[in-house]
Amino acid sequence: MSKRIYYNVPCTLFRDYLKDAMHRKRIFDDVLVYAIYAEFMRLQDEETDEAKRFDKACKNMGCMAYKMNDVLLQGAKLCASGKGEAYCSIEADKFWQQVNEQQTDEERALFLAWVALKSIIGNKPYIKTNNALWLSRMDGNSKKKERGFKHKHIYTEAVERYNSLYKCRRLRALLFEYYHVSFFSDGVRGFYFSLTLDMERLLRAVKDSTRTNAISKYNEAKKAALEALNHDCNHNCNHDLNHNCNLK
Repeated sequence: MSKRIYYNVPCTLFRDYLKDAMHRKRIFDDVLVYAIYAEFMRLQDEETDEAKRFDKACKNMGCMAYKMNDVLLQGAKLCASGKGEAYCSIEADKFWQQVNEQQTDEERALFLAWVALKSIIGNKPYIKTNNALWLSRMDGNSKKKERGFKHKHIYTEAVERYNSLYKCRRLRALLFEYYHVSFFSDGVRGFYFSLTLDMERLLRAVKDSTRTNAISKYNEAKKAALEALNHDCNHNCNHDLNHNCNLK
């Protein structure tokens, strides 16, 4: 079995992914350049010859037709601009599917929505999030965007089209069907999701976590109450003791 390849890149690289073919071409190039440059830097202790190291980095990332100087120059810029941003790990086969196959607008939106979820969950088995952060990541922003007083929309036009409860629910339903992402949102604000757990295991994990959190909150409240009672008791005892001493 051949080794699976992943491109670990900042979500900001996918800004304007839904805009048009020209922007997608630039994004595809940036993702590959970033991945090659990051691998090139990772191999610096393993291979001192830069030309050999660059060839190995390209091979490890599953692509060869790039000029070293151009990649290193652009890669350094992309790496600097991506510091402190949220990252996502993208399977190379899904990435190349977007590059090589004709995709509908909805298929591209699904891919971008999946990339955004990848950037939110990281290495966790499941996590709770909300539509605002999800759409912000789809829009290439690490942090949730807030609606300004004078602004009708807070996302770019292409992502704003999905800014409704119905559209987000539809995205989740399609991601469940085609990307096997599990979701749970009944009775909670926002939603839980997992890229690795099926629906039943996700539901069990959420319920167990909720039960554990409730017990923890109860124990913390009980501890605080006992500490307050002990403090009052000690204060009253000291007050009575001092009062008796003064009477003598």
